[in-house]
Amino acid sequence: MKSSLYQVSRPTAKLRRKPLVALSVVGLVLFSSGCSSLQPPLKEIKIIQNPKPDVQSRELLDKAATELLKDYKKYYAESANIADFSAVPIIGLAAVAAGLLLYDGGSGYLKGVALGAGTYGAFRLFLVPDGLPKLYINAHQAVSCVIAEGSALTRPPTTLIAAGGVLVGQIEQAGELLVEVEDFVIRANPSTNEKLRIDNAKLNLRNALTNAETTQNQAEEVRGAFEAGPQTIATALESIQTKVAAKVRDGRAVSFSGSVTSISSAYQAIAAASTPTLTSAQQAISALQSSTNSLSAARIELESTASRHKYREAQINVGKCADGL
Repeated sequence: MKSSLYQVSRPTAKLRRKPLVALSVVGLVLFSSGCSSLQPPLKEIKIIQNPKPDVQSRELLDKAATELLKDYKKYYAESANIADFSAVPIIGLAAVAAGLLLYDGGSGYLKGVALGAGTYGAFRLFLVPDGLPKLYINAHQAVSCVIAEGSALTRPPTTLIAAGGVLVGQIEQAGELLVEVEDFVIRANPSTNEKLRIDNAKLNLRNALTNAETTQNQAEEVRGAFEAGPQTIATALESIQTKVAAKVRDGRAVSFSGSVTSISSAYQAIAAASTPTLTSAQQAISALQSSTNSLSAARIELESTASRHKYREAQINVGKCADGL
């Protein structure tokens, strides 16, 4: 009798488990069909062919960065919606388990429910890892950071070029003046006192030249950061894409030398036309002092202009935008 009762209840158990299996299978099918688009493609970040870095930078920010913003916004919405929707089958299985307990369904049925919930839960975490919606929010913020910080690289350094050209002209003029003064001292053989004053004036001018060359090098670094702007932006966007893709997977230059040279040449032409031929020690001293003052003024102007161009800061900040991912 006991054997016959067991044989009758066995198929009944199979029939009662079918809804549990169906619920798990339906959840897996629906969930997997919705998750196929959560792995973002790695887009090629192209730098347009243009001689102006500011145009290239603007193009990258207006197109590549803006497209990534839209993508990560879409991926966030999809991953958040799927994460919420994917919890429905687990909630259903929990309700079934509660019903079995309420009506004394037996430990065998509860084990079946637990197995279904565990399998589905593992599959759910594989497709939508914990924190995936937050990852896309962070990616969106990182791209926004590139756009905000990179905007400084879209403004051409017109005033920096002009100030640099003036300083180059002053440096070359000062060098020519020093040679001319040396020739004058040999030719005119001034008095000891006059030689001492000339030597002091020459020392001041050489110090001014050293400071000017230092400032010129610093300005070149600023300009270099501007010219590297397109590559800086492209590298940052590629880094964001790569980091996001890896985490999803793991969860389961124009040269301004021509402009500077032309400005410098024009300045030298004017300076050469107005530079007097040295005929006395006092004239040599006055010329040295005047050149020192002009050189210092040009250096200060370039230094001030360079400080207003935040290309180096932008270059550093853009590079840090992906650090939070």
